Amino acid sequence: MPKTNHPPARIPMRQTIALLAIAAIWPSPALAQSNPTTEYIRARGRTLAILHMPPPDLSPLACCGQADNSPVTMKATLCDLAQHPEQYIGKMVEVRASVAGNDLWIDDFEQKPACPSWMGVILVLPEQVKSKADLDVVRDDPFNQLFADLRKGMNVQATFEGRFEGVYTWSNQKQVWTGEGREKSKGFGKKGQYGGRIVLHRVSDILARCVPRK
Repeated sequence: MPKTNHPPARIPMRQTIALLAIAAIWPSPALAQSNPTTEYIRARGRTLAILHMPPPDLSPLACCGQADNSPVTMKATLCDLAQHPEQYIGKMVEVRASVAGNDLWIDDFEQKPACPSWMGVILVLPEQVKSKADLDVVRDDPFNQLFADLRKGMNVQATFEGRFEGVYTWSNQKQVWTGEGREKSKGFGKKGQYGGRIVLHRVSDILARCVPRK
């Protein structure tokens, strides 16, 4: 019987393109045990790898991460600000204090034991800062309550959150310049009598008490 030569089987064009696209990857079939997401086929005497890739996550959070540009707020006392102002200058702080003056001077009359250092600190609104303030004050119910109680002449204690700025403090009865301050530079307030200020961002946990009559 005469020997018949059959032409080699042709692979469809689309399949040929697909095989050529993955032909650059020629891993050993033994890798299949270490990579279960890879399958292997035999095509014309060669071993080809088909990689099963998971679909890309195209959500905004997947490519960029969840953006959180809000600054971290550091809890502190007025004593902390007076003793270690360099640790807090330019940062967001949260302090518990009482309003002690019409110019929004704040103090902690409940500090025990007495703080070895002292710094006069006042509250200012962002629009009162000459340089452009990069934060806004939250004008919510506690904010409105603060000024309403002060107009009534009440003693007001609250938690104040904002950016701390300081130029000098008092320690051992000596004026110590720190941070942005330099000797003989003006402090904060109309007469520069305060060594620090908090650019107010938020007010919370207000406790207002009537001033006892004398």
